[in-house]
Amino acid sequence: MMRPCRPASGGLKPPGALRYPMTTRRCDGCGTKVKIAGGIGDIWSFDFGPTDGMILELADGSEHFLCLDCVDRLPDDHDPTAEDVAALPTADDADGSPADDE
Repeated sequence: MMRPCRPASGGLKPPGALRYPMTTRRCDGCGTKVKIAGGIGDIWSFDFGPTDGMILELADGSEHFLCLDCVDRLPDDHDPTAEDVAALPTADDADGSPADDE
């Protein structure tokens, strides 16, 4: 007679007991790690939140993954290009340096 196998720990682990890091990607603008929804880590952690960034194809044909904050910082007066992404402040710039317009 065959019996079902049970883990050596004596039962199933409760949700959250298996914690894998969620899938992340660095923002091309500021360099911060941004959560990517739907990764394999989300299956085990049951963290089904939204993605905090997006890939944009810009006017010059370049593609960049940007966090939502950097998307908001892109210029509104013209179609953004790779130069505009390069001009975005990095996470290090935002932390300690004074603003240019003070």
